[in-house]
Amino acid sequence: MYFCTSIGKIADIVGRIHKGIEIFRGYKIQDVDCLAEIATMADFLLLLAPIAAGKTSAILEMGRQMYERGGGVLVYISPLRSLATEFYARCRDTFHDLPMAIHAPKNTLEFNKISKKASWCSEIIIATFEIFTGPKAQNLIHRSDVIFILDEFHLIYYWGFGFRPKLIEGLFELSSAQGLVIGLTATFDQLLHEEWQQTALLGFEKVDLLNYGNHHFRFSPDRITVFPAIPAGRKMLEAAIWWKISQKHQRCLIFCRFREEVFRRVKLLRKMGFEVLGMVGGQANEFGEALALAVNQNSAGPQILVATTALGHGVNLPAIQNIFITYEVEAYDIWFQMVGRGGRDGRGFSVYSLPYPNSAVARFKFRDKLYRIWFTHVSGYLCKWRRLPSRAVHACREKLKVWYFLRCHTKTDTSL
Repeated sequence: MYFCTSIGKIADIVGRIHKGIEIFRGYKIQDVDCLAEIATMADFLLLLAPIAAGKTSAILEMGRQMYERGGGVLVYISPLRSLATEFYARCRDTFHDLPMAIHAPKNTLEFNKISKKASWCSEIIIATFEIFTGPKAQNLIHRSDVIFILDEFHLIYYWGFGFRPKLIEGLFELSSAQGLVIGLTATFDQLLHEEWQQTALLGFEKVDLLNYGNHHFRFSPDRITVFPAIPAGRKMLEAAIWWKISQKHQRCLIFCRFREEVFRRVKLLRKMGFEVLGMVGGQANEFGEALALAVNQNSAGPQILVATTALGHGVNLPAIQNIFITYEVEAYDIWFQMVGRGGRDGRGFSVYSLPYPNSAVARFKFRDKLYRIWFTHVSGYLCKWRRLPSRAVHACREKLKVWYFLRCHTKTDTSL
C-alpha cells in the first residue's frame, strides 16, 4: 500500500503536482527540486496557478500516479457543487480503464455509507464541504494515506465567515489530518493572503505557499471596457449587451448580482427568440445537462448564458466572445474568476464591466468635452432642419455615446 507517512513521500507528491501543472501550462519552471524542499515539512500547501493552467489535470495526474505506486485515497472537496460534478465526470472519463473506486455522494448519508472494498487499491472521493462530515470524515482525517484537495480555496475565506460557515469550519477540521492538505486557487488577494497566514497557523503547524502565478490569465482578454457606475454608464452597458447579442455569431456571458435578475433576463431573451441558458446557485446539475443537450442539438451551443457568480468558478464552457458584468463586484478575486470564463480555448474575447477593485477610473479629456458638445447641441441642431422626431434624435445620441465610449475608453493593457 502507498502511505504518505514519510517526508520524502510528501515531497514526491508535491513534485508530481508541480510536474502536472508544468505539462499543462505550456512553459517550464526550473526549480523542481527546490519546490519539493520548500514543502518538505508542511502539513498544508497552498498552490497558486493561473486560470486554465491545468490544476485539475494535475490532480488527475496525481491520482494516476497514486494508483501506479500501489494505491491511496484522494479526497477532492469543493465549495461549489458544480465543480464537484464536473470533476466527477472528468475522473470517470480519465480513469475508465483503471480499477479505481470513484465516489461522488449526493448527501452526508451517502458519504458516510462509503466503504472501501478489498479489490480497490485506490479511491477518489468527491464532495462539498457540507457533505464532508460525520464518522467517515473523521476516519479519513486520521488516515495517513489520504491527500485532501481543496479547490477554489479563496472562496473559503470569502464565504466561510458569512453565509456558509461550514467552509471555514471544515478547513480547521482538516488541520488535524494525518495526510497532506493542498489548497488550489488562481486568485488570492494580498489582504486575503495576510488573513490566511494569521488564521491558518492557528490550526496547521506549518503552511507553505507555492506561487506559479497569481491573478494571471493564461489567455488575456483583447479589451476590457469599464463603464462608470452612474445611471448613464449602466445604460451604456445595457446598450453594449444588446448590441453584442444582436450579432448572432458571438456567444455572450452575462453575470447578474441576483437570482431574480437572471430569471428576468432569461425570460425576456427567450421571448425575443434567442437561444439562452441561465444558471444560479444550486442548479449545477440541471445547467450541465441543459448545456450538454444544447451542444448535442447544435454544435455551436447556446448563444447567450446568463448566470450569477456561481458560474464564475472552474466550470468549462463553450468559447465565449463577450463577458458582461452588470454590477459592481466587491472582491477583485471574484471579478477575476468571472473574466476567466472567457478565452479558455485560446481565442480572443472582450469584457464589459462596471467598476471593480483595482479598476482604473476613466479620466475625461478635452476630446470628451468636444464630443459632449456634439452629442447635446450640434447633432440636435442638424436634426432639427431634417424634421426628425425627438425620439429618433435621442436614440441616435445614445448610440453615438456608446460607440464613443467603447472606442476611446477601452483598456487593452490586461497586465492588471
